[in-house]
Amino acid sequence: MLRLMRDYASSWLIKIILGAIVIVFVFWGVGSFRAQRGGRVALVNGDSITMEEYKEEYNNLIEQLRQRFGNRLDDKMIEMLQVENQALNRLIDQKLLLQEAVKLNFRVSDDELAAAIREIKAFQTSGVFDRRLYRNILNRHGLTPEQFEVSQKGFMLIEKLRSFLLGNLKVSDGEAMEWFKWGNASVNIDYILFEPGRYKDINPSAEDIKAFFVDHKESYKTEPMIKVRFLCFDPDNYRAKAIISDKRIQDYYEAHQEEFKTDKVEKINEESIISIDEAKKVIRKKLIDEEAKILAYEEAESVYDTIFEGDDLVKASNERKLKLQTTDFFTIKGPDKGIKNREKFASAAFNLSAVEISDIQDLGDGYYILQVIEKNPGEIPELKDVEKKVRTALIKEKQDENASTDANEFLSGLKKGKLMSAQCVKYGLKLSSAGFFKRNEPIPDIGLERGIIEAAFKLSNKIKLPEKVIKGEKGYYVISFKERKEAAPEGFVKEKASIKEGLLRQKRIKTFDEWLTQIRNKSNISIEKDFL
Repeated sequence: MLRLMRDYASSWLIKIILGAIVIVFVFWGVGSFRAQRGGRVALVNGDSITMEEYKEEYNNLIEQLRQRFGNRLDDKMIEMLQVENQALNRLIDQKLLLQEAVKLNFRVSDDELAAAIREIKAFQTSGVFDRRLYRNILNRHGLTPEQFEVSQKGFMLIEKLRSFLLGNLKVSDGEAMEWFKWGNASVNIDYILFEPGRYKDINPSAEDIKAFFVDHKESYKTEPMIKVRFLCFDPDNYRAKAIISDKRIQDYYEAHQEEFKTDKVEKINEESIISIDEAKKVIRKKLIDEEAKILAYEEAESVYDTIFEGDDLVKASNERKLKLQTTDFFTIKGPDKGIKNREKFASAAFNLSAVEISDIQDLGDGYYILQVIEKNPGEIPELKDVEKKVRTALIKEKQDENASTDANEFLSGLKKGKLMSAQCVKYGLKLSSAGFFKRNEPIPDIGLERGIIEAAFKLSNKIKLPEKVIKGEKGYYVISFKERKEAAPEGFVKEKASIKEGLLRQKRIKTFDEWLTQIRNKSNISIEKDFL
């Protein structure tokens, strides 16, 4: 069935959209296809996790984080987020889930698998599964159809397991009502804000500045920079080589009739279809665009297959008369000129070690092969070169300390029975009232300050003051309880369905996590000594 699908499905390449298979490539990775290519890093109930699998998962996680945090992602953040542990734990969970699915005799038939793959939009041209596109996308990720199908089958097995475990979970009306009351209660508070910027008379000495720099010198280290040479295979340069026969145009026209329907004609309830002669120009352009992408990728792949060492990139470009370009030094933000998609280019380049050659990179405007030829890890500057920055940072720190000290003294005075109005006069501050707000709403004139919201809803007529001062975006807050309103029950009917749906999602996540923790606890999991 799968072989027939691959060999006889229609064959037109559309714009590549990987969104539909992100879960497969990102969450599950493709390392399971290469189990014999690297050393073992862990054993899960007798099943190995290889170094190759681990590297794939680690790189997938880094790419996700880079997309989320951009230039803020650095070695410190990677260490803080424990990416190494996360990658290994994901792979362990994957092994456990597949093992449990097999134990429970879940199966995915070839027909089910074929149908699921046909539905992946990334493999479709105008809604129809496209064998050529299918193979092309997998090829770009270093996969054969057989390998991808193994991965997809595992994914579907795990989905069957999840449905079995979570399919009967429900949320009662009582649970939904409790959530409604919790989320729709509101509270009003009085508050004082100590803003660091109000402390103007701070003049640090030269000794203070020097000491501050010594303590914080790592934060002034210059950004790492790299220099890259690269080949770009731009589809526009291959358009002239894209030969489109009349038969291909005819086949496309017949397979995609929906594209050529027009609006109703002369108020008659029927549709008109544009003739092939009228559509031919549009179809030819589309097929040339698609063919040019294929030709560009095929040449990139042909060059890549001949490269085994660093010098081979230069040799390959010379032999084929390709333009080998070299950037200036650039940071993780990307080269200043010559590259359209700077961030993607930089992300791919910074993942390489010195002299290493990248896989083929699709950066939107073409296919790239990159090689880092020089790396500058960054350095700590002399104090004289950054003294102005250091002084500003020291003043800001002192302002923050003063604001925190005064706010804590203010709260301490209130707890000892001093009047808030008298305290305000002493510090030259204005007492403000927030107005009513709910747990998931911004506080009027303050914003969505979770620390203040959490503290405010713990207060009551009996406990009017919080345990401690609350640090917010604008400074340090001292709050005091004013009044509280409970949720109006009549609003529950309108929100009940959406509340139950949200609670069911939460219940499923919690149930699945608890079940997986139990499976982990009773499993035999061993990690190779000194691996992490």
